Amino acid sequence: MGGACCSEEANGGQDVQTIDSQDEKFLFDTQAVFEAGRANPNSGDTKQEPAVDHMEGRLGDDVIGDWITERGRYSVMRGVNGELIFNEQCSKTHILSGVLEPAGEWWQTEIKNKLEGDKVYGYLRVKVEGAGLRTSFKKLTPNADWDKKGFFARRV
Repeated sequence: MGGACCSEEANGGQDVQTIDSQDEKFLFDTQAVFEAGRANPNSGDTKQEPAVDHMEGRLGDDVIGDWITERGRYSVMRGVNGELIFNEQCSKTHILSGVLEPAGEWWQTEIKNKLEGDKVYGYLRVKVEGAGLRTSFKKLTPNADWDKKGFFARRV
């Protein structure tokens, strides 16, 4: 994952930062991030607080990160609107992505292949299990069941 600052003119006067995640780019309003966690830079207020203090305890924080299973590696990150985004590059022909939504004790999403025009690939769910995540997949077939065992992911 890499980052690069964009010019104000290129983004309608907003100071934004582009975060690249595999083939997907997410724009973050750096002024809003600054104001959410620190004093307003234009107010003369010099009080500085760590931005994380205002973000602790958000639903889904425990699934954010880079994860590895016996079958591969994936990441979960928070998007600009607070959504949880799942990304996995399986092969040269499969980059899978989806927005995780709460579903009981699980986070669940419809997985789409970015390299096939967002063609639906199947369904994925993850839940916290001990110090890691349990992942379970469901194929895109009528009456398919969730994989009963799934895979255990550990943080990278």
